[in-house]
Amino acid sequence: MRAAGLVLAVCAALFVPGFFVRGLWAPDEPRYAAVAWQMAHGGDYLVPRINGREYDQKPPLFFYLAAAGDLLVPASGGRIVEAVAMTALALLLAAFFAPRERTAARLAPCIVLTTVLGLECGKFGVIDGVLVLFLVLGVLLGRRALGSKHPLGAWCGCMIALALGTLAKGPQIIPLAALALVGSLADVERKAPARAHLAGLGAGALLYLGLVGAWLVPACMEGGESYRAELLGQLPGRVTGERDSHNRPWHFYLAQAPLGFVPWTLILAAAAVRAFRRPRPNLWLLCWAAGGFILLSCFAGKRARYMTMILPACALLAARYMAEIDPDRVRKLLVRATAAVLAAAGLALAGTRAILGNIDAMLHAAETVVRVFRPAYTAELPLGADEVIAGFSPFGVWILAPLLGIAVLAGAWIAWRAAAGAAAVRGIVWSCIAMSLAFDLVLVPALDPVKSAAKFMARTAEWSARGADIALHRDDFDGLFNMRLCRDRLAVHGTYEDAVRALASPAPTAIVFRCRRAHEESTCRSLQGAVLLAEGLMGSRRMLLIGNRAAAALAPEALSPPIEPPK
Repeated sequence: MRAAGLVLAVCAALFVPGFFVRGLWAPDEPRYAAVAWQMAHGGDYLVPRINGREYDQKPPLFFYLAAAGDLLVPASGGRIVEAVAMTALALLLAAFFAPRERTAARLAPCIVLTTVLGLECGKFGVIDGVLVLFLVLGVLLGRRALGSKHPLGAWCGCMIALALGTLAKGPQIIPLAALALVGSLADVERKAPARAHLAGLGAGALLYLGLVGAWLVPACMEGGESYRAELLGQLPGRVTGERDSHNRPWHFYLAQAPLGFVPWTLILAAAAVRAFRRPRPNLWLLCWAAGGFILLSCFAGKRARYMTMILPACALLAARYMAEIDPDRVRKLLVRATAAVLAAAGLALAGTRAILGNIDAMLHAAETVVRVFRPAYTAELPLGADEVIAGFSPFGVWILAPLLGIAVLAGAWIAWRAAAGAAAVRGIVWSCIAMSLAFDLVLVPALDPVKSAAKFMARTAEWSARGADIALHRDDFDGLFNMRLCRDRLAVHGTYEDAVRALASPAPTAIVFRCRRAHEESTCRSLQGAVLLAEGLMGSRRMLLIGNRAAAALAPEALSPPIEPPK
């Protein structure tokens, strides 16, 4: 109970502050939130929709949960669902260990929560945390079924968990679970005859098909031919690359994996080597982690977040390695290297004010170094960087950042002194919690006005309230304006010619443009008969609200001052 309480406290420190300090950040979080919002307000629970059209990219389970979470914190239901999912996932990891491995059972939850991948899933309202929770539950019940005298119930529970994971994101959960369960044949003593397992698997397969089919068949019938073709064809398209969705080369994860498992990367590498030397008790984890890594690399569609499906296996390997009683010289060296990196991050955090005060000199020095290797390089801050630098609050920079930097240093010192074992893990976890709080309380308030475009959306809502008919240029706004304007459907103009025709209307009309490049911004500002009503930033893109003269006449005093187009 004390260990479970500690896990809950860690989750609260890592995830709860993010509910209240920022808006929705692109690319995926706003879209998923908009689908859940439209499901809750539109009442169509069978086929997910966004901007009045069928959303054929994902099944509906996550959106059901996010719509329910919106009742607690509006527009943050997805974050609540993911935080709860990661908390449940962390608690479930302890159940994989035998009673003699109590130390590893206490370490695994904290390790999985403090990786970069774990923090991303818990802080952002994306689907991967829910998917991995059902994957872990399915593997756990499957291993219980293999070692049970009466495996029928456990196999049914395993397949129900996998069906829920399929309804959350898709059937990619099946091969990962199969890898782990096939590897489990090496270390799990089977007490039931083969026919009992076949019967359990058969019953579980029927339950799986029944649960998935209970939604899939009616949804395909209601959504129509185009919805059915896209929903059923996207997974093969992502695998083969025929569907251009985050297509990356085969070696993409080789560069992303070390970053995704920070700060446990070095320790995980040593744990994997140790597991290969003792393959029998660790074969199922190696099949899950290494086999899953190879499988994901074979898919054409790749994103760093997809590695979350092998994260639990990696955390279990690392926990088992760190819980070994006799530490060797390699483990001490790796723990101290990790502590040194964390100490450097703590020093940088404590000196945030000095870094911000000398940012120009640092950028000039970096430009000089880069030019040696890339003579054609031109130093240029990305759009919005100046606003982020100016957005740091004095309280966060002068007080919070140094205090949290000291906390990071304290955790790094504990890990350095302990050098190995559970005490070192506690020091690293303490440093990660302090870094997470620094992200939420110091960095996010500066980033959020740019990432979420809150001010621009507020201005757009003001013009809508005055009577302007708001439309979008190109359908790539992730449903943010639907939620902000409380509109199920907004008109979308796919080309500049369509936008010009819409602005020629005698009715008050305004169109939202998202400009990726300077020439696009110049084109929007020079549209014939158009008036700039508002502008802002969303990430690295300029947002413009262009209205016709009838819209500008609704509130002439509220017009934005003219700004020269960029050179």
